[in-house]
Amino acid sequence: MKVRGSQRRYLYRSVWTAKGCVKQYIGKGPGAELIAHLDATVRRERQVAKLEWEETKFRLAKADLDLDQARVLPELLADAALILSGFHRHHSEWRHRQ
Repeated sequence: MKVRGSQRRYLYRSVWTAKGCVKQYIGKGPGAELIAHLDATVRRERQVAKLEWEETKFRLAKADLDLDQARVLPELLADAALILSGFHRHHSEWRHRQ
């Protein structure tokens, strides 16, 4: 709600259309106060949902990184065992030395 000049509170809402952002006059008085309160509630709920989504993305990214790191050690051990057994890599393919 905004106040100008005569100290009367009124409400405008930004609405996105094909032409861009358009200001829409909602009104003044108790009905506009209620709509402003509902808009603020919806805005807070969206912010909470966004934060929850960001936390979920962070946890998934961390789990993905942990999985990548957990895969490195077994690959290194397998490579070391093959090298010690007389194998070598030829264009990403393991071959036995002759």
